[in-house]
Amino acid sequence: MREQPQRLAGRILATVLCAALLLPAAATAAGKRPNLASTAQYKAFVEYVEKLDGLVGQPTSAAQKDTYQSELTAKLEAATHKANALFNRGSDEAKAEAEAAFKEQRATIRGKEAEEADALDAEFAARIRKAAESYREKVQKVETGHRNFESKVNEQIARLRLQKARATSIAAKNAIQERISAKIAELQGRRKEESQKRVELKAAFRDQKAELRAAEGKKQQELEAAADAKIQKSAKHWKQIAVEKKADLDAKRDSQLAYLTAKAQKGRDDIASMPATG
Repeated sequence: MREQPQRLAGRILATVLCAALLLPAAATAAGKRPNLASTAQYKAFVEYVEKLDGLVGQPTSAAQKDTYQSELTAKLEAATHKANALFNRGSDEAKAEAEAAFKEQRATIRGKEAEEADALDAEFAARIRKAAESYREKVQKVETGHRNFESKVNEQIARLRLQKARATSIAAKNAIQERISAKIAELQGRRKEESQKRVELKAAFRDQKAELRAAEGKKQQELEAAADAKIQKSAKHWKQIAVEKKADLDAKRDSQLAYLTAKAQKGRDDIASMPATG
């Protein structure tokens, strides 16, 4: 809880503090709330103290003095309440301004993060397409090589079968058949090799895609972490701005309360100096 005005009574700096009271509000809050000096409560208080000052030396009854004291206290409390209300309002505005600025900056950071994430996604999508094209080319090369080999061997087998048909001896036919069987076995072996090569190429492409996805995921996490760090820094910055503005407003309120207290003490002194009647 802030110090009450009564505890600040009699300060010598009251006159200097009056100047601080009349300073314009902070630029960030301009137009949003009035200065204390422009409020009805402040004006009523100051005018009442000036009235009391004009009554100095005038004989006054004890009852009237009590009335003056009560009215002075009431007007002081109203002006003090207004000073506190303006401080609270200013603090709320400073907080709202800082939060709005932070939200705007956060949206900018997230927007930039989204742009970079989209660019990263496009980059890795292109790399995966390139890997897919390379995979298809390798598979096509294997298929083409196998077709050419199979066509060549089938031609050889066909010629051997013609030779076998023309052979006159059983031994010759058997020898040619052995060659045909060897060619067929060679074809079967190459088919297995082609199938195995397809499996290997497919597995390699699958692994390459997984590596690319993992690399993209890591970079996406790095982007998100960098954005989070910027947002955290921004939040800290704007929170500090709000704290500093509130501290400035608090110091101004202290000056205002000190001035009001000094002014009230002047009014009390005026009342006390009035000669008693009867």
